Amino acid sequence: MIYLYDILREHWRGSGDSTLYDTVTNRRYLKSAPNMNSWEKALDAWFIDNQINLVHKGRYVKDDNSEILLLKFIYAHKFSVMDNAKSYHVEHIIPVKQLQKLKAADEKLAINMISNLALLDPSLNTKKGDLTFHEYLHRQLNTGKIAALEFETQLKVFENQLLCTSKLLPIELSKQTYDDFLQSRFDQLKRQFLKVWSDHIPSDPQT
Repeated sequence: MIYLYDILREHWRGSGDSTLYDTVTNRRYLKSAPNMNSWEKALDAWFIDNQINLVHKGRYVKDDNSEILLLKFIYAHKFSVMDNAKSYHVEHIIPVKQLQKLKAADEKLAINMISNLALLDPSLNTKKGDLTFHEYLHRQLNTGKIAALEFETQLKVFENQLLCTSKLLPIELSKQTYDDFLQSRFDQLKRQFLKVWSDHIPSDPQT
């Protein structure tokens, strides 16, 4: 937890020697772990500084990116991460093709922000092309490939695995609705992280 906390706060950025000396001499790792309030502030600050201001253009999502590391913590009790024998697929909730059509030729768009990413079991990585999971299931329903009950069942599976409720998805995609989606989804991811790791996060001190 401290490893993740330090990365999100960029604790080791700059001179590693001086940071290490300060960490050891101040016995930092022997002190109390970050409490709930500290985690919320760290996550919000990281999202603003490293995500909202981080604009990607055709950037490959690497395993050593901080957003992937945080996703692994958030998905810690999902089989895609807990079972080392299984691989996982980094899924874009709003497909890249849709976002590329949204931006002008000379613009950049935050396609690979954590809010638009999920870790998905490869078996669920269906051939949905440039559709969101909600659009894909609606197409399956409307073409008679699945019945209404199967639609609801599969929708819950996708929502559970992607950690994204369908109500968060933009009804009509625009830059503003995409920005709104990114913030709302991050709020959901943050709640999930704090829930999954609540046993390892001290309660806030009484005031």
